[in-house]
Amino acid sequence: MTNYILRRIFYGILSLWAVVTIVFLIGRASGDPVSLFVPIDARADDVEYVRKRLGLDRPVYVQYASYMGGLVQGDFGKSMRWGSPVKDVAFPRLLATLQLVWLTAIIILAVSIPVGVFSAVKRGKAFDTFGKAFALFGQSAPTFWIGLMLIILFAVVWKVLPAGGRGDFRNLILPAFTLGIFGMAAVTRLTRSAMLNVLDSDYIKMLRAKGVPEQAILWRHALKNASLPVLTLFGLQLVGLMTGAVITETVFAWPGLGRLAVEAIFARDYAMVQFIVLLGSSLFITMNLIVDILYAYLDPRIRYT
Repeated sequence: MTNYILRRIFYGILSLWAVVTIVFLIGRASGDPVSLFVPIDARADDVEYVRKRLGLDRPVYVQYASYMGGLVQGDFGKSMRWGSPVKDVAFPRLLATLQLVWLTAIIILAVSIPVGVFSAVKRGKAFDTFGKAFALFGQSAPTFWIGLMLIILFAVVWKVLPAGGRGDFRNLILPAFTLGIFGMAAVTRLTRSAMLNVLDSDYIKMLRAKGVPEQAILWRHALKNASLPVLTLFGLQLVGLMTGAVITETVFAWPGLGRLAVEAIFARDYAMVQFIVLLGSSLFITMNLIVDILYAYLDPRIRYT
């Protein structure tokens, strides 16, 4: 088990280095950011001064070595647009996104697991039809449309929840449900499919023949074995919430990391874009590592592959 974990950590670090390097090179090939900071009619001397002040006059390999050295020391650079260290600008936005993501994750688990399980148990009945329709709708409807419909219903018509912004817990409810609709649909669908496969297996029939209570079979035995693919999907969905919250944050004016990434890209803020990609990649790799470890714990055969 230890060798398996160490091997996964090594691959994760290697993947992170590759992502950071690729983003660094792509950023340098996307255009000259100096043009965003000087007037159109600026003199060549002024342009060169700004380029030198930003450190963009040095060869690319020198910039890369300086950037990687800064990462090792915890120095992520200075934002060209905001004029502050990138971590001072990004971390408050990250906290806002994490606040939204964790509530969304709780909603996904609280809704999709029971709906998926009972859809499998009530196969072919009304509840199963509802579960399949919900999964189809959640994976088909555009996120921005769902967000706008929720705003119209709950903020405009019924006036029970705020339409956007960051305030108290009530401001989180609509964005969290909007962000979680796709995840709820996907996890519900996979939970139902996995449960159907397990419930039709021979060892479940044997447990029933031995007189084991149906609730124990369902929640203690069937769900445990059906949870392996669900766990993998949920881990990927959790990372997707972090990296895919741009639309939701825009619709609800939520000051999160997704909106910051869009602003940084349009401003060609190299340092900010690289930091956000580094952060997103780190979260993605870390979550995959956690899922792999949990998967290996639940299914020991994985450790030897």
